[in-house]
Amino acid sequence: SKHALGLASSWQALYFSVVTLTTVGFGDLVPVTASGKWVVSILCLFGVPIFGNTMAELVALIYGERTRHVKQQLPSLSVPKLLQMRKFAQELDDMAETTPMKQGEEHRISKFEFA
Repeated sequence: SKHALGLASSWQALYFSVVTLTTVGFGDLVPVTASGKWVVSILCLFGVPIFGNTMAELVALIYGERTRHVKQQLPSLSVPKLLQMRKFAQELDDMAETTPMKQGEEHRISKFEFA
């Protein structure tokens, strides 16, 4: 709060918070009271990483980094292949419902059955 930081107005408190969270830290406004120093310490420990992560997510959203990352991970996944995988998963579900398992028996799918 502005009183804990020893600041005269809410605008100064906002300015101080922005300068601190962006890690610029001009030093023109500093906390003078002990409680103000505790508030700023907590703001720095928790606020700076949260602010940085939020800005990174915003930039990634704006520039489409997430979409590009997914396309790099799954370059050969096409719509027909995805539909084929969904159909295969549904067939497995249907088979699991109709095929009784014996005590202690495990059903495993090899990579050759899946492809």
